[in-house]
Amino acid sequence: MKEMEQKLIEEMELKLNELFRKLLRKCEGVAYVRVSDIEEIDIPIRMHNEKEFAILKECIKTDGILQPLILIEKKKRDGFILVDGRGRLKAAKELGLKEVPALIYSYHEEYDDESRKEEARYLALMLNAF
Repeated sequence: MKEMEQKLIEEMELKLNELFRKLLRKCEGVAYVRVSDIEEIDIPIRMHNEKEFAILKECIKTDGILQPLILIEKKKRDGFILVDGRGRLKAAKELGLKEVPALIYSYHEEYDDESRKEEARYLALMLNAF
């Protein structure tokens, strides 16, 4: 069983590395993005508990968002799909911030928005698996 788990972990690491190589070639850079332009998708990952979230929110209130969110640009360039940073985005909304810093990736041009959302789900799960 352990050997099978180890093999699965190694396969996931290889896929993650491959995905990031693809994504990094498409990185548009860091920019401030309007909170209202970010679409959240349903991703079954752990969120902060209330105490952790309160600490995160206070840190953002004091120092701002230090780690940019990760976003995929929508096909028509009319918004973004959230990959990573759900807690930071939620805190920003509750604090009334209008913009947040983000790493923006433009993904395969042939992908429609539904395909981009699937990529975002996959990446979010991979980012939170380790």
